[in-house]
Amino acid sequence: MDNGPRPFSHRRSVGPARVPQRVEPSPAHPVRTLTDESGDRALAVAVEHGVDIYVRAAPLWRSMHAAAISDPEADAYVQAMAADRRAGMGKLVARLDSLGYLRQGLTADRATDLVFALFSHETFLALE
Repeated sequence: MDNGPRPFSHRRSVGPARVPQRVEPSPAHPVRTLTDESGDRALAVAVEHGVDIYVRAAPLWRSMHAAAISDPEADAYVQAMAADRRAGMGKLVARLDSLGYLRQGLTADRATDLVFALFSHETFLALE
């Protein structure tokens, strides 16, 4: 059942109101990426959830980066959001590693770097 687009939000907020908004859980909630017994399914859930977010948030990303050039608060938000994204992706990679899904010789840190680059606003926008 589709209830239409959900509002974009994050734990942090930028601007004078500073009222955090609740993010509605999707059917492909990221917690499933950390509990699914199948690495294939965990990765699929991450992609499904990520695309849902990027459809709504990626168009704003260019504006946030532009604002970050001259606004220290916007810059702090962009940096914090990137750090949170990387940390979340690190948890996904750790889960995949625990299930034996990383190829031999690929470290979790390097795999996190790769996932962070592939699951990015910039990559999503470049595919449009």
